[in-house]
Amino acid sequence: FSSTAAILHRLGDAIVQADDLLHVHWTEDITSPSFFIARDEVDALVIAIRGSDGLADSFSSTFREAEPYHGAQVLKRPMRCAQQLIKLAVPLLRKHADADTPVVVTGHSIGGAAAVLFMTLLAGEASRDPKLLVSKEMMTCYAYGPPPFISAAGALPDFTREQTYTIINRYDAVPRFSAENAAKLVRTVLSVDRMSLTVKERLDVVSGASRLKRQAPDYVGAGLDKAVLPAHAPACHAGMQVLMCPSANGKGGGFSLKSQLNRVLVHPSMLNDHSDKVYVESAERACGVARGMARRDPCAPIVASFSKCIAALQQPQKQQVRFA
Repeated sequence: FSSTAAILHRLGDAIVQADDLLHVHWTEDITSPSFFIARDEVDALVIAIRGSDGLADSFSSTFREAEPYHGAQVLKRPMRCAQQLIKLAVPLLRKHADADTPVVVTGHSIGGAAAVLFMTLLAGEASRDPKLLVSKEMMTCYAYGPPPFISAAGALPDFTREQTYTIINRYDAVPRFSAENAAKLVRTVLSVDRMSLTVKERLDVVSGASRLKRQAPDYVGAGLDKAVLPAHAPACHAGMQVLMCPSANGKGGGFSLKSQLNRVLVHPSMLNDHSDKVYVESAERACGVARGMARRDPCAPIVASFSKCIAALQQPQKQQVRFA
């Protein structure tokens, strides 16, 4: 996000052209929002928000200070980011958007949580500002791998819950890393540590070189004393939670509503799966997009497949969509 040239280099000409970038805002301060606004091929305004500064920043965000929000608790950092974004982005939206302009807000990691809150605040701002013509009915948020940021999703407006999609990549630990899930993970690690394994077996398990023949527990939550956990700690996400589950051979995959956010999934790729680059690769694979095809036109087939997935998952009792 440091410059127009950096964004164009990162995304590639197939996704965005220089004329499509309407504004780029960059700051070295990771607690302040960096973002860009672009116009996509269907004339929607896309507001992309910078994510966390590495894994340590992503995990620590979960346990940072929270503040009251409509009877719930919300992480202070993404809320401050969203509030600052309102001041920075609203003047630009007054200039570039009208009531018929689709507005897509997106972000990765802590930027994903900020995206949800920004869209919520933007709708409130539009209701008070006659010069801000954006309509909440035309807003959509895609939050990629955000940490749990609110203690009760019901505290968010109905439109936010209905028009937000939280996308989780495979075993990504960050979206699952609430205080309660962290306590479960500690118990799991202690349980595994008590198993009679050799040093080589432990290293093989950690590296993914082999699987244990015996059943290794990856979830120990029974008897957890919730009284020792922070009261009303943020543990929830907004909207529809969609798990990207690309196939191992890279030739297919799909999406599922069974995201298993009630625990941290112990897996060798649980940290690497949070990378923004891995999210892009998983989206390509889950949508059944071959790499050669993606190089020629990486945007259109992914968007089309993802839209197909969302439409299918919204059907009653539909829990999983697969792509050949």
